[in-house]
Amino acid sequence: MDHNQFVIEIAQKFQQFFAHMNKFCSQFLKDQNVPEISKTEKKKERDPNAPKKPLTPFFLFNQKYREKVIERNPEIKLIQISQMAGSKWQSMTEQEKKPYVDQYNAAKEKYGIDLRDYNDKNGIETNDKKRKKSEKFDEKQMKSTIDNNVDDFESESIQPAAKHQQQIKQQQQKQINNDDQVQQQQGKQTKQQQQAQQKQIRVQTKKGKHVEIDDDIQRDIDQVMNNPKQTQKKSKK
Repeated sequence: MDHNQFVIEIAQKFQQFFAHMNKFCSQFLKDQNVPEISKTEKKKERDPNAPKKPLTPFFLFNQKYREKVIERNPEIKLIQISQMAGSKWQSMTEQEKKPYVDQYNAAKEKYGIDLRDYNDKNGIETNDKKRKKSEKFDEKQMKSTIDNNVDDFESESIQPAAKHQQQIKQQQQKQINNDDQVQQQQGKQTKQQQQAQQKQIRVQTKKGKHVEIDDDIQRDIDQVMNNPKQTQKKSKK
């Protein structure tokens, strides 16, 4: 018997075997109560009228920090701003973070009340233990928030940033077109002179309501813009 004939006979035997097995399984399952495999349910769309979860202390800080950075340099990338904000947040003391933590806790308490009202109104049953559980924000949660969210902003945070960035660019373009004198002065100024003027800008904040963000912002911007490769290496680690 040659090799090809042997292979054909083996294939025929396997074919007969699987045919018998198929018939046997069909007869066996015929009288059995086999549950139907349900299709995966589609994820329910979020109700636009449902209360929105408050932003964490880090994101509250990040919004304010991002606006200050974009005012200084509209060309800076959002990922670079996120890295700068993360480093700044980690270097802040608990006392400096406290206004943002307090703002979060107040918003969290209001969210809990609004959510209960929403659930009662729509007849949604919830776990009482989960509703009564206090969710005060501690230091470990803040560090976890940074690790999970520094490189990946929430869409609610990124979209306003892009919009704000576009508005600033439009305002700058309009000012350049309408003011010939400013355009001539900008043509004469060197990059070093522009950076020197930017460093002289003082960050203005309301006393007692917000944490003061010092003028280290400009230093951080210069460092990121001058060493983009170094910033990318830090983000990969």
